[in-house]
Amino acid sequence: MGYQKHKRFWMIKYAPNWYGKHGFTRPPRIVAEINSINVGEINEIAQYLLSTGNPVKEDEKIIIDVTELGFNKVLGGGRVTVPIKLITPSITERAREKIEKAGGEVVLTSELHSQ
Repeated sequence: MGYQKHKRFWMIKYAPNWYGKHGFTRPPRIVAEINSINVGEINEIAQYLLSTGNPVKEDEKIIIDVTELGFNKVLGGGRVTVPIKLITPSITERAREKIEKAGGEVVLTSELHSQ
């Protein structure tokens, strides 16, 4: 081929990535897509449900299922001001702390299926 000899300068100038590994992309069907929502946005949804007058409640906690909203993970950005019972497949520790500090609770869907 000659790229290590007399064509070396051509390779350095026009094809610097000629040698070496160039990465691997996994097939999209095996990569899980994460749709996330912050607890501050969930708090806004709870406030909206309270203002419309038809929230689903259990023990004075507003029940919100994030899978029905199209999300599969809850993140800890924002504040929680109302007690919420949150049903989610995945949640961060910070988000869990904020919800429990406001008097709410978190139910993981994996716990629901195991009962």
